[in-house]
Amino acid sequence: MKKSILLYSSLILLSTSCGETYQPNADSVPVAKEVTANDQPSEPVAMSDPKVFYYDYVGQRGAEEALVMSKEDALTEMKNLPEEDGNFFGLELSDGKIVQFMYDEKKATWFLDIPNPVTQDSYNADVTRDDVLKIISDVYDGKNADDVTAAYK
Repeated sequence: MKKSILLYSSLILLSTSCGETYQPNADSVPVAKEVTANDQPSEPVAMSDPKVFYYDYVGQRGAEEALVMSKEDALTEMKNLPEEDGNFFGLELSDGKIVQFMYDEKKATWFLDIPNPVTQDSYNADVTRDDVLKIISDVYDGKNADDVTAAYK
């Protein structure tokens, strides 16, 4: 039940920060579900795994809405993302922070962007595809946005 209350509080906070009024109803209030051994997902994904969003403008494919994905699937999607101007890949971490990359054709690099909504600034760096893959792997292994920023200063 504690998780339900936190989620509900987050919805109210999010809606108020967007200037909207949130009126919960019986369908919108999360209900805790008991999980049994028979409820195993087909692919194990940790509750703290980041959500992934990406888009390939050339191939017109991707996930603009953040999706829970295994580490292996996230790395595969990034490896398959062509280095074409504007293509992007991002991770929404469990703490709500974002680590995102966009390919810059002029520089032939991936532009790393880690926005800070509190200070309304962001950390930026130019990185290689190998750096992006390492960052993705590190995030899935428990590194946070501050760790990534420190590693790429």
